[in-house]
Amino acid sequence: MVIKDSKTNDNIIGGSFLDSLKKIGSKLVKFIVGSTIPKIMFRVYFLLIIIGAILLCCPCSLQTIDGVQLDGFKNEKFNFLQALFIACSGFSNTGLTPVVIFKYLNWFGQFVLLIIIEIGGMGTFALSFWIWSLIKKLFKKTEKKDIRLLQILQSERGGNRLSDSFKIISVAFTFLFIVQIIFAFIYSFCFCFIPAYQQTGIDEINGKFVSYNDYSQPLQTINNYGYSLWVGIFSSVSVINNAGFDIVSTSSLSPYRNDLGTILQLFIMIELIIGGLGHFIIFEFIEKIRCKRKGLSYKLSLFTKLSLFTYIFIGLVGFTFSFLFEFFAKNDPKSIIGYECKNFEFGKNVMYNKCFCILYNVIECRSLGMNSIDCRALSEWSKWIYNISMLIGGAPSSTAGGIRVTTIAIIFITIWNKLCGRKEIIFFKNTIDKNLAIEAFILLIVTIVLVFFGTIIFWSSLPSDSLLNVQKKYRFTDVFFETTSAFGTVGVSMSYTAIAKWWGLLTLTILMFVGQLGIINTLLSWTKDKPKYDNVIFSYENIKLQ
Repeated sequence: MVIKDSKTNDNIIGGSFLDSLKKIGSKLVKFIVGSTIPKIMFRVYFLLIIIGAILLCCPCSLQTIDGVQLDGFKNEKFNFLQALFIACSGFSNTGLTPVVIFKYLNWFGQFVLLIIIEIGGMGTFALSFWIWSLIKKLFKKTEKKDIRLLQILQSERGGNRLSDSFKIISVAFTFLFIVQIIFAFIYSFCFCFIPAYQQTGIDEINGKFVSYNDYSQPLQTINNYGYSLWVGIFSSVSVINNAGFDIVSTSSLSPYRNDLGTILQLFIMIELIIGGLGHFIIFEFIEKIRCKRKGLSYKLSLFTKLSLFTYIFIGLVGFTFSFLFEFFAKNDPKSIIGYECKNFEFGKNVMYNKCFCILYNVIECRSLGMNSIDCRALSEWSKWIYNISMLIGGAPSSTAGGIRVTTIAIIFITIWNKLCGRKEIIFFKNTIDKNLAIEAFILLIVTIVLVFFGTIIFWSSLPSDSLLNVQKKYRFTDVFFETTSAFGTVGVSMSYTAIAKWWGLLTLTILMFVGQLGIINTLLSWTKDKPKYDNVIFSYENIKLQ
C-alpha cells in the first residue's frame, strides 16, 4: 500500500506539473498571438511579413548587379527596409515597389514573392484551412468544425452566416485556383507571341510625358515559351489576387497597350474582376448554377446584390467621367487622348487603343496596379477619379482593398433614406441594421484622416532642394495618388515610391498593412478584451446637431 500510494502521489505530482506547463504554454501563446480575432490576425500577418522580408533579403533571393551579389543584410543597393516594403506590398496585394522586381529578385526571390502574394490574397487562415482540408480528404479523415476557426475564417474571407464559412472557402478556393491555372496558360501564349518592346525615354520636357518604343529591345518573353510560362504563372497569381506585381518589363504593361496587346489587357480585366468580386459572391453564383441544374431555386443574398450593383455602377461612372475628362483635355499633353505618338506608342489604331487604354486603366486602378500608361500622363481630373476608385476598392472578402463597395453603398443608402424621411434604412425591400451605417461612416472618416496625414508625412520624405521647395516640386494630387494607391492596395504609382526616403517608405508600409487588415480590425487589435462599460447601458439623452 505504501508503494502504491507513493506512485499515486508521483502521478499526481507529475500530472499537476504537466497541467501547469500546459497552462503556462497556453497563456504564453495567448499573450504572443492574441486573445481576440483582430489581435490574432494582426500579429500573424505582421509575423508573416517579417519572415517574407528576411527571405527576400537573403542573397539566394537576389540578383547579381554589376558583378556584385546583392545581400539585403549588408545595406548595399538593396536593404532590409526595401525588402520589408516589398513583402508588405506583396502580402497586402498592393504592387508598389521601390525597385524593378525582375532586376533585383532572381527566380527564387520571385517565387518567394509569389507565395507571399498568394497567402495574403487568398487569406492566411483560409488558405491554411483549405490546404489542410484537402490533405484530410486525401487520407479520408473527417473535418471537425471548430467555432473559433469558423469565426476567424468568417472575419477573413467568409460570408454573412458563420456556418457557411467552411463551405464558402472550399468552393471558392477550388474555383479560384482553377481560374489561376487557366489564365496562366493564356498569359503565357500572349507573352510569347504578341510583339512587345521595352518602353524607354519618358520625356517630361514642357509638361509632356511620352514613352518611346525601343525596337532594339524586345521583351525576354518573345518566342521564349519557357520563360513566358513562368511570367504567365506569376502574372496570373498577381492578377487574381489583385496584387499588381509584374515581371514583364520596366514599365509594367505599357508594351502591351496597342493593337494585339489589348487582348492581354482584356483577359487581365476579366481575371481581376473575378478576384475583386470576392469569395462569397463566387460561392453564391456557383451555388445558384448548381441549384438551377437540379431544378431548385436559389435566392442571392442582399450582400451579393448590393456588392454587384455598386461594383458595376462605380466602374461605369468611373469610365464615363474619365473618358470625358481625357477627351475634353485632348489638347493638353498631360492626357491620354493628347498623348504624343512619335514612335507608334499606341500602334496603328491610335484612337481605338487610347480608348481601350482608358477603359483598362479605370478598371485596373480599382485594385490591381498593372497600368498600361504612365500615370503622370493622366489629366488632373482623371487622377481624382482614380483616387476615388482606389479608396473604394472592391467587394468584401475579396482580394481587393479599399473601404469596399458595400461601405460606400451603405453610406449613400443611409443618406437617401434620411432624405426620404424614413426612420429605417431600406434597400431592395430589406432593412439594414443602423449599426452597419455607423460602422460605414466610421470607416470613411478614419480612412480620409489616415490617408490625408499619410500624404503629408510621405510628401515630406520626397527629395528636394529644401523643405519649402517640396510643395512646389511635387503636386498634392500626385502625392495623394501615391498614398491612396498604398491604402487601397492598388499599386499604381507616380514613380515617387522609388525616390522616397525611409520614413516615406515606412508610412506607405503602414498604409498597405492597414489596407489589407482593414480599418476596423486594425482598431480592434489594439483595444482591450473587455472594454470598460461594455455591458452597461446608461440613460439616453438627446443632443442638438443643427
